[in-house]
Amino acid sequence: MGIEGINNGMEEYYFDNFYRVVLLRDDEKYVVSVDVYYAGWKYDDQRKICVENTCLIIKEIDPGETSISLQDVERIFVIGVKVDNKFETINVKWILKSKPCREVIETIYKFSWKLASGMLI
Repeated sequence: MGIEGINNGMEEYYFDNFYRVVLLRDDEKYVVSVDVYYAGWKYDDQRKICVENTCLIIKEIDPGETSISLQDVERIFVIGVKVDNKFETINVKWILKSKPCREVIETIYKFSWKLASGMLI
């Protein structure tokens, strides 16, 4: 794990050799974007935006629905794609009230994989 680069308020972290986590500041909030991959989609009640046979699917998860004990987490989004009849989960975004430290970013990375597989941890 380590910081690959810091550019214009953006920080990149890499875990397990090549999975990227991006930390961005957006006004008063911080966005932690975790690249994940899960072959499939485990959620219902999601938003879907489609262009022809390709859809972006987004599930918002209330942090209170999980056992995640990170106090500054306001919102969590699990993001996937649907092409024809194939579903894949590709990203988890976390909105936080304050800048997370490296240890919190690693915790978010690990929780993201569970959320990607449909587990409300």
